[in-house]
Amino acid sequence: MKKQSIYHGIFWNNCQVCPQAPQPLRLSRPELATALQIPVDSTVITLTSKLGYHQIQLLNGFSVTENLTSEAVRHDISFREEVIKMIPDNAVAIMDRGFASWKFLDELCEAKRKFIVRIKNNMRTEVNHDRYRVVHFWDIDSKTEFRIATNLWDLTDEEVAELYRQRWAIENLWKFLKMHLSLDRLITKSVNGVVNQIYMVLIAYLILELVDVPEYFGRKLLDKLRYVQLELSRRCSIVHWSFDWQPELRVA
Repeated sequence: MKKQSIYHGIFWNNCQVCPQAPQPLRLSRPELATALQIPVDSTVITLTSKLGYHQIQLLNGFSVTENLTSEAVRHDISFREEVIKMIPDNAVAIMDRGFASWKFLDELCEAKRKFIVRIKNNMRTEVNHDRYRVVHFWDIDSKTEFRIATNLWDLTDEEVAELYRQRWAIENLWKFLKMHLSLDRLITKSVNGVVNQIYMVLIAYLILELVDVPEYFGRKLLDKLRYVQLELSRRCSIVHWSFDWQPELRVA
């Protein structure tokens, strides 16, 4: 596991210098406005080489090693013990319907963890909950009803809805990592190799967050990635390497 520890160190060093999160929302309670917002989600990664199984599941958190499972794909709610442990005291966990369970919400309350969880529309909401409340709102564009359970009593319904909307950032992250950084095409023959490649993808993502590119290329991560790919192809091609090895081949 020596190589894994190297990638782990590089990853966390990059985390320390990564730009801060966007400015906190203006909420009615200042202590919640500065609380860490943690969108909790898992994603399934397909392996191109077989390790005895075809897919692995990654739960976002603080340790790739601990949150990587080589078992058959599990339902999100089966990670409830890991989720409770990963939520810091000064944080609000924001989760989708995969974590919707009255038992899980009770466990979060008992552990004194703040949460915002979208529940399924067929779950009973007429029960008189003294630990959490259910907020209803309607998205006009998608014509979808949302039911959000939360133990943040002092927030308005609009503030709860806005905080839940922030959870979509994790979906965009998974999409970017899979589509553009090849997270969904891992080539390896060992669990250690899987972990190392995941760390390398995350390191590449952090580098893109940190790098500055000419403004005319754009400011989105995809714009930065295309710029870096262009520069690498210009400066790190086989032709340039051959000139370094055999400078006599260079045309004056």
